[in-house]
Amino acid sequence: MLFGSLCYKSERLQQSLIYQSEFVVRVDGGHMKDQKSLDQASERIRELGIFSSFDGLKGWLPVQAEGVLKTGEFVYFHARHEIAEMKISRDESFKALPIAHYVAQEWDAGWIEGDRCVELIERWISQYYAGDYGFNRQGRIIQI
Repeated sequence: MLFGSLCYKSERLQQSLIYQSEFVVRVDGGHMKDQKSLDQASERIRELGIFSSFDGLKGWLPVQAEGVLKTGEFVYFHARHEIAEMKISRDESFKALPIAHYVAQEWDAGWIEGDRCVELIERWISQYYAGDYGFNRQGRIIQI
């Protein structure tokens, strides 16, 4: 009986490893395509003309970007798990509380599409310039 149980577990483990390797190939294949999408979105963000420097959207799990607004504030965008967020600070290290903090609930945010990143960043920068500082100043989380 023990031998039969071990064979069954070994077969399940083998199937699990096959599944995992197929998943890695799928994710890796999708990663290359999706980074191109983020590169295109990064160009669109640069074309908005609101950043003096913008290093571009990079990575998956999380998707991140850093930049400096033309008015001198530092921006950090981060999307992971179920949350996309953007912080604006006068301190490049973000050690002090950000002067603005925006959060959006996003299903599977670590794989967020480039178009959605552009939409969120553009909306949050507009809100910041309009005097809506999101989480920290207003004591609430902005849901979009």
